[in-house]
Amino acid sequence: MEPWITVIVVAYKRYNHIPIMIHSFLTQTNPNWKMVILHDGPDEEHATIVQPYLEKHSNIEYHQSKRRYNDWGHSLRDWGINEFVTTPWTLITNDDNYYVPTFLHECYSVISDNNNAEFIMVDGLMNTPVSNTLNRNRYQVQYTFPKTTLIDMGSFILKQNILKTVGFKSKTISADGVLVDSILDTYPDLICYKINQALFVHN
Repeated sequence: MEPWITVIVVAYKRYNHIPIMIHSFLTQTNPNWKMVILHDGPDEEHATIVQPYLEKHSNIEYHQSKRRYNDWGHSLRDWGINEFVTTPWTLITNDDNYYVPTFLHECYSVISDNNNAEFIMVDGLMNTPVSNTLNRNRYQVQYTFPKTTLIDMGSFILKQNILKTVGFKSKTISADGVLVDSILDTYPDLICYKINQALFVHN
């Protein structure tokens, strides 16, 4: 069976995080996925860490950009969208995000029950006091909504055709929210579903 979802993982020299990120998908109860890891610039040590997974798992790809963009991974996301996404659904995430084993099962259940679904959100646990969490304590739940300050990259999956039409144009720190705003502007009747569970951890 062809995978339903492409997981675009943006990475940069977080050597301890990337194996955990990969394992969070290897332990998914639904194995219907492919992963594309994109590293920001050349880095031999990072490639060495990922190589054993590439040898064992044909649904994992790895690429490094020729130079470092240093723009919060947004150029890499744009690269991933345009070059590597071939599945009906897409998840764009970071190398320090982790997903519970039932993440895909819950998302696919919504898709199976709702053939018209185009955008599916989940809640997350935030392990960093960044601006859009209102400086909450570590590992508090961030409730996800389709608004710039209330959504985080990695907390939603969406249809490939919508993502490719809108594109990842912003390079600012809040580009994930800008992406969602652009999607809603372009698709005002977007069919969204929300899973009221914390299914990922943002570090």
